[in-house]
Amino acid sequence: MAYSFGSRPLTPQTWADLEALFDLPGGSIVRGFWWMYDRKSGKVLVSGAATDENKRQLCEVVLAGSAPPR
Repeated sequence: MAYSFGSRPLTPQTWADLEALFDLPGGSIVRGFWWMYDRKSGKVLVSGAATDENKRQLCEVVLAGSAPPR
């Protein structure tokens, strides 16, 4: 699989690209918080259960048209 590196807005159309990026070897840390740290007050948990919830919440943000900051 070939990868192209660059920066693009996170949209519903590019969501699969983000999932693929996080699934690469070494992506376990970013998968843990799914870029929700700056969107939540308090601390963000990084665990198996929290990972799924953070991913779901970020997906909701993207689907609502509120792309995360670049």
